[in-house]
Amino acid sequence: MTHRVREPRLMSESLRIFKEHNATPPSAAVEQISAWLQAPTLLTLGESEETWDILKRIVAKVDVCGAKIHNARIFAVYESHGAKLLWTADRDFSKFGGRLQIQNPL
Repeated sequence: MTHRVREPRLMSESLRIFKEHNATPPSAAVEQISAWLQAPTLLTLGESEETWDILKRIVAKVDVCGAKIHNARIFAVYESHGAKLLWTADRDFSKFGGRLQIQNPL
């Protein structure tokens, strides 16, 4: 049995990012995220007990403010769940350090 985690905040962040970088109508963006949520193998990640410690480390190491806090939190969530690689074209992520490797897919 697959344990499916639902964190509405992460779904709304996905919608914000989707809309920020795409000229897609809101209804189409909502429909796409809803389709992803129906995938039987989907496991959404939320904050773990370790997330706060990782985020504190990032803030102490890097000048993080504003929108970069959002990216630092995403990084911390992924790293706290043991992710090894994050594909992103956003260069902010490579400044955070830690075990999570960053790769630009472009």
